[in-house]
Amino acid sequence: MFSALAILWRFTTPGLSVLPLTILSVGDVFMEVVHEYPDITVHLTLFHAQIESGEIKLLEHNAVAWITPEEIPHYTFCPADKEINERIAAINQNRRYENW
Repeated sequence: MFSALAILWRFTTPGLSVLPLTILSVGDVFMEVVHEYPDITVHLTLFHAQIESGEIKLLEHNAVAWITPEEIPHYTFCPADKEINERIAAINQNRRYENW
């Protein structure tokens, strides 16, 4: 199952590391998702976080992308990320209404 998912975009970060002297600021939990694939169950915990300084290094992934909520539909994500994308879209929609 995971070999078929390897070409999809996802929020998980196995194989992604930070270079020495990279400073991450990690905040509260954004959300948790449990998704059942036919052969495995994954539990994702997402945090509010940002890179304060330094840069990331790809160890296993082909690319990393920082995208806006409006760009999410242009990427094909793993099924486990559907709920995450929906929550980000809802928060983004609420923020647009607040700014009117």
